[in-house]
Amino acid sequence: AYTGNPVNLFSSRTYNTIMTIPFGGALADMNVNDIDIFVDASNDLSIRLISPKGTRVVLFNNNCGTTLDFIASFDDDAPIPLTCPPNRGFRMRPLEALSKLNGEDLKGDWKLEIVTRSSLRDGQLRNFTLQYCAELSVSPPILINNGPLIMDVAERREIKDNLLLVTDPDEGPENLTYTLVNVPSHGSF
Repeated sequence: AYTGNPVNLFSSRTYNTIMTIPFGGALADMNVNDIDIFVDASNDLSIRLISPKGTRVVLFNNNCGTTLDFIASFDDDAPIPLTCPPNRGFRMRPLEALSKLNGEDLKGDWKLEIVTRSSLRDGQLRNFTLQYCAELSVSPPILINNGPLIMDVAERREIKDNLLLVTDPDEGPENLTYTLVNVPSHGSF
Protein backbone atom coordinates (compact mmCIF):
# COMPACT_ATOMS: atom_id res chain seq x y z
CA ALA A 1 0.00 0.00 0.00
CA TYR A 2 1.09 3.56 -0.60
CA THR A 3 2.28 4.90 2.74
CA GLY A 4 3.23 8.45 1.83
CA ASN A 5 1.38 11.67 2.46
CA PRO A 6 -1.63 12.56 0.32
CA VAL A 7 -0.57 14.13 -3.00
CA ASN A 8 -2.32 17.38 -3.91
CA LEU A 9 -3.27 17.54 -7.58
CA PHE A 10 -3.34 20.74 -9.62
CA SER A 11 -4.25 21.40 -13.26
CA SER A 12 -2.00 20.60 -16.23
CA ARG A 13 0.56 18.56 -14.32
CA THR A 14 2.01 15.06 -14.19
CA TYR A 15 2.44 13.33 -10.83
CA ASN A 16 4.45 10.14 -10.27
CA THR A 17 3.83 8.48 -6.93
CA ILE A 18 6.40 5.76 -6.22
CA MET A 19 5.96 2.43 -4.50
CA THR A 20 9.21 0.47 -4.13
CA ILE A 21 9.16 -3.34 -4.16
CA PRO A 22 12.42 -4.57 -2.61
CA PHE A 23 12.55 -8.14 -3.95
CA GLY A 24 12.77 -9.57 -7.43
CA GLY A 25 10.94 -12.20 -9.41
CA ALA A 26 9.14 -12.62 -12.71
CA LEU A 27 5.74 -10.92 -12.55
CA ALA A 28 2.79 -13.20 -13.37
CA ASP A 29 -0.14 -10.92 -12.42
CA MET A 30 -0.56 -7.30 -11.31
CA ASN A 31 -3.63 -5.52 -9.96
CA VAL A 32 -3.93 -1.89 -8.87
CA ASN A 33 -6.34 -1.70 -5.96
CA ASP A 34 -8.08 0.91 -3.86
CA ILE A 35 -7.15 3.97 -5.91
CA ASP A 36 -8.70 6.77 -3.89
CA ILE A 37 -8.58 10.26 -5.41
CA PHE A 38 -10.59 13.21 -4.19
CA VAL A 39 -11.33 15.14 -7.38
CA ASP A 40 -13.98 17.57 -8.65
CA ALA A 41 -14.22 15.80 -12.05
CA SER A 42 -12.78 12.34 -12.77
CA ASN A 43 -12.66 13.08 -16.51
CA ASP A 44 -9.78 15.49 -15.77
CA LEU A 45 -7.57 12.50 -14.87
CA SER A 46 -5.44 10.08 -16.83
CA ILE A 47 -4.01 7.27 -14.68
CA ARG A 48 -1.17 4.92 -15.67
CA LEU A 49 0.96 2.30 -13.94
CA ILE A 50 4.65 2.40 -14.90
CA SER A 51 6.93 -0.56 -14.18
CA PRO A 52 10.57 -0.23 -13.05
CA LYS A 53 11.51 -1.16 -16.64
CA GLY A 54 9.44 1.79 -17.95
CA THR A 55 6.49 -0.10 -19.41
CA ARG A 56 3.30 2.01 -19.21
CA VAL A 57 -0.21 0.65 -18.81
CA VAL A 58 -3.13 3.07 -19.19
CA LEU A 59 -5.72 2.32 -16.51
CA PHE A 60 -8.06 5.27 -17.02
CA ASN A 61 -7.95 8.10 -19.56
CA ASN A 62 -10.22 11.11 -19.04
CA ASN A 63 -13.34 8.94 -18.96
CA CYS A 64 -16.69 9.29 -17.21
CA GLY A 65 -17.77 12.91 -17.45
CA THR A 66 -17.74 15.16 -14.42
CA THR A 67 -18.09 12.48 -11.75
CA LEU A 68 -16.93 13.54 -8.29
CA ASP A 69 -14.10 11.49 -6.78
CA PHE A 70 -12.37 8.37 -8.04
CA ILE A 71 -12.50 5.16 -5.98
CA ALA A 72 -11.79 2.01 -7.99
CA SER A 73 -9.53 -1.02 -8.52
CA PHE A 74 -8.14 -2.41 -11.77
CA ASP A 75 -7.73 -6.10 -12.56
CA ASP A 76 -7.54 -7.84 -15.95
CA ASP A 77 -9.76 -10.59 -14.52
CA ALA A 78 -12.45 -8.24 -13.19
CA PRO A 79 -16.01 -9.17 -14.17
CA ILE A 80 -16.83 -5.72 -15.56
CA PRO A 81 -15.16 -3.34 -18.01
CA LEU A 82 -14.35 0.26 -17.13
CA THR A 83 -17.59 1.53 -15.59
CA CYS A 84 -18.84 5.05 -14.93
CA PRO A 85 -19.04 6.63 -12.46
CA PRO A 86 -15.70 5.35 -11.09
CA ASN A 87 -16.50 6.34 -7.51
CA ARG A 88 -18.20 3.20 -6.19
CA GLY A 89 -15.12 1.10 -5.38
CA PHE A 90 -15.73 -1.34 -8.25
CA ARG A 91 -13.06 -3.76 -9.45
CA MET A 92 -12.94 -3.30 -13.22
CA ARG A 93 -10.77 -3.99 -16.24
CA PRO A 94 -8.30 -1.22 -17.17
CA LEU A 95 -8.20 0.43 -20.60
CA GLU A 96 -4.96 -1.45 -21.37
CA ALA A 97 -4.25 -4.93 -20.03
CA LEU A 98 -2.01 -5.13 -16.98
CA SER A 99 -0.78 -8.46 -18.41
CA LYS A 100 1.44 -6.28 -20.61
CA LEU A 101 3.73 -6.26 -17.53
CA ASN A 102 3.91 -10.05 -17.15
CA GLY A 103 7.42 -11.47 -17.18
CA GLU A 104 9.05 -8.21 -16.02
CA ASP A 105 11.11 -8.16 -12.83
CA LEU A 106 9.03 -7.12 -9.83
CA LYS A 107 11.92 -5.39 -8.02
CA GLY A 108 12.21 -1.62 -8.21
CA ASP A 109 10.22 1.59 -8.24
CA TRP A 110 6.66 1.23 -9.52
CA LYS A 111 4.93 4.51 -10.35
CA LEU A 112 1.29 5.44 -10.36
CA GLU A 113 1.27 8.31 -12.84
CA ILE A 114 -1.60 10.80 -12.77
CA VAL A 115 -1.84 13.41 -15.52
CA THR A 116 -4.32 16.23 -14.95
CA ARG A 117 -6.02 18.37 -17.58
CA SER A 118 -6.17 22.17 -17.52
CA SER A 119 -9.83 22.03 -16.43
CA LEU A 120 -9.00 20.31 -13.09
CA ARG A 121 -9.77 22.61 -10.17
CA ASP A 122 -8.88 20.48 -7.16
CA GLY A 123 -7.75 16.99 -6.34
CA GLN A 124 -5.79 14.76 -3.99
CA LEU A 125 -4.43 11.21 -4.30
CA ARG A 126 -5.10 9.56 -0.95
CA ASN A 127 -4.35 5.87 -1.47
CA PHE A 128 -3.55 2.98 -3.80
CA THR A 129 -2.18 -0.54 -3.42
CA LEU A 130 -0.40 -2.96 -5.72
CA GLN A 131 -1.38 -6.62 -5.59
CA TYR A 132 0.95 -8.94 -7.46
CA CYS A 133 1.83 -12.53 -8.06
CA ALA A 134 5.41 -13.31 -9.00
CA GLU A 135 7.89 -16.13 -8.99
CA LEU A 136 10.20 -14.79 -6.33
CA SER A 137 13.85 -15.62 -6.46
CA VAL A 138 15.50 -15.88 -3.05
CA SER A 139 19.27 -16.21 -2.72
CA PRO A 140 20.74 -18.17 0.20
CA PRO A 141 23.11 -16.48 2.66
CA ILE A 142 26.81 -16.59 1.77
CA LEU A 143 29.33 -17.72 4.41
CA ILE A 144 32.34 -15.38 4.40
CA ASN A 145 34.15 -16.42 7.62
CA ASN A 146 33.64 -19.42 9.91
CA GLY A 147 36.74 -19.66 12.09
CA PRO A 148 37.28 -21.41 15.43
CA LEU A 149 36.87 -19.49 18.68
CA ILE A 150 39.55 -20.63 21.12
CA MET A 151 38.96 -19.75 24.75
CA ASP A 152 40.37 -20.52 28.18
CA VAL A 153 38.22 -22.04 30.94
CA ALA A 154 35.64 -19.54 32.30
CA GLU A 155 36.58 -16.99 29.64
CA ARG A 156 33.88 -15.01 27.87
CA ARG A 157 34.40 -13.63 24.38
CA GLU A 158 32.30 -12.03 21.71
CA ILE A 159 32.19 -13.69 18.31
CA LYS A 160 33.34 -11.00 15.87
CA ASP A 161 33.21 -10.73 12.08
CA ASN A 162 36.74 -12.09 11.67
CA LEU A 163 35.47 -15.43 13.06
CA LEU A 164 31.89 -15.58 11.81
CA LEU A 165 30.50 -13.48 8.97
CA VAL A 166 27.60 -14.12 6.61
CA THR A 167 26.10 -11.88 3.96
CA ASP A 168 22.66 -12.20 2.46
CA PRO A 169 21.67 -10.40 -0.76
CA ASP A 170 17.97 -10.52 0.23
CA GLU A 171 18.11 -9.57 3.92
CA GLY A 172 20.09 -7.24 6.16
CA PRO A 173 22.23 -8.45 9.09
CA GLU A 174 19.46 -7.66 11.60
CA ASN A 175 17.34 -10.44 10.04
CA LEU A 176 19.98 -13.20 10.11
CA THR A 177 19.94 -15.80 12.89
CA TYR A 178 22.90 -18.05 13.71
CA THR A 179 22.29 -21.55 15.07
CA LEU A 180 24.85 -23.79 16.76
CA VAL A 181 24.48 -27.16 15.03
CA ASN A 182 27.36 -29.08 16.67
CA VAL A 183 28.30 -29.34 20.34
CA PRO A 184 31.76 -27.85 20.96
CA SER A 185 34.52 -30.49 20.81
CA HIS A 186 36.04 -29.23 24.09
CA GLY A 187 34.18 -27.90 27.10
CA SER A 188 30.46 -27.18 27.20
CA PHE A 189 28.21 -24.56 25.79
